[in-house]
Amino acid sequence: MVQTTDEATLQQLTRCILKGITDIFPPPSVTNSNMGHPISAKKLAEDGPWEARKEILGWILDGIARTIQLPSKKCDKLIDLLKTMSKLCTIPTKELESIQGKLQFASIGIPLGKPLLGPVDKILANANIGNHSKIKVKGTLQEYARNWRALLYLMRSRPSHVRELIMHKEAAYQGLVDAAKFGAGGVWFSGTKNLAPFVWFYEWPEKVRQQLCTDNNKNGTITISDLELLGILMHWLALEVAVGIKQLKHQSPAIWCNNINAVTWCYKFCNKTSTIAGNILRVLATRIHKCESGLLAIDHLSGVYNTMADVASRKHTTNLTNFLKLFSNTFPPPKGGCRNLFQHSTKITSEICSQLLLRTSIMGSWRRLPEKGSSFSTLGAAGLVPISQPYAQICKGSPNKVKLISWLPTEDMLGAEGFQQENSKFAPKLSRRHFGPSQRNSNWTQNQILWLMRKENIRKRLATYSRDTNVKIPHLNQN
Repeated sequence: MVQTTDEATLQQLTRCILKGITDIFPPPSVTNSNMGHPISAKKLAEDGPWEARKEILGWILDGIARTIQLPSKKCDKLIDLLKTMSKLCTIPTKELESIQGKLQFASIGIPLGKPLLGPVDKILANANIGNHSKIKVKGTLQEYARNWRALLYLMRSRPSHVRELIMHKEAAYQGLVDAAKFGAGGVWFSGTKNLAPFVWFYEWPEKVRQQLCTDNNKNGTITISDLELLGILMHWLALEVAVGIKQLKHQSPAIWCNNINAVTWCYKFCNKTSTIAGNILRVLATRIHKCESGLLAIDHLSGVYNTMADVASRKHTTNLTNFLKLFSNTFPPPKGGCRNLFQHSTKITSEICSQLLLRTSIMGSWRRLPEKGSSFSTLGAAGLVPISQPYAQICKGSPNKVKLISWLPTEDMLGAEGFQQENSKFAPKLSRRHFGPSQRNSNWTQNQILWLMRKENIRKRLATYSRDTNVKIPHLNQN
């Protein structure tokens, strides 16, 4: 697949590729082997022509639009498999493993599918430990089949852009979030795009606190890591309202959180132990896919340095005016700047708490969120003053005005030393996120032909193996 129509360039690329193949896999005329030519003339005639859109390894790749999509026929087959499975009372463990493997392959082209795999991985692991040949199809598996069918219909409707499958180096927006027994809160700032900083907080209902697992309530069904993860979800929803879905397209906002479990779950977008966390991840993945955003840039920040989000989430006055005054006095904005407050709509918060408490998650309901109910406000002479115009519009104006509105936090607000690598507990493997070409040395620059080097290495290993024995090792190919 290429993005050029120049005949000379295509011819040069073809010759380079063919030469590379024959250098690594020499033809029989060089090796005197009985095997066929490494380049199949039949496949070269069928699949060899240069095209901008082609099916490769089971995926339809479009070089012009830079998209990837699962073919409709494969989507239909998977949908039929899931429909059949949902009608069964039990399913063989091997058959469920086969379906899980196919859906794991499908999740390559849509990160939204990864959180759906976690609960079934746990079911399969328990079945293998207990040597169960069959698994009952109920509850989790029925929900699994229903959610994946909806996802496959979604995959068939539109392809995924490659920018939705990667994490971008530069963050369009940057935010800090924290959660505690009292509630959750966070702050958002500009990144590569302008954003007037704002703070938000939400006090957990009493029924959430009653189910929180603590030293005094060891039978609680909700952990602090679940609340931290829910705080990340609410943090994302606040940004959606502030800037709009279009501004998040193909972007990777950066979020810092002081809970290592929540950070790891978001990074992997998978959890095999906590049902509540799996539901929250599915909702977060649904919103990210709806916005057509890239992978979330999530990272760990020690709670010692996460001071702004810590103040918003810990116990404080619930009076909005007094809270914004308290926050502004604790972290004074620069001259000409101001603090703004965001409030989630009551409908959103009630749905969030029901998702957390009832352990249910319907993907379709989270693709359509209410447009009204959320609000922004700022401090005025007589208290809070509502911001009537769309919040994203207040960052658009003269350059001088934008600088005053879209100010960045200072070191005394963040504890900048907390962002140093030695102070971070979370160290993701860079190989999981390919930002550029591999740093490994390339063998193409070496003068020796690769197959000769490989043959010499094999000869040395065989010589070492047979050093202490008189038994001759038979070789199928003496060349």
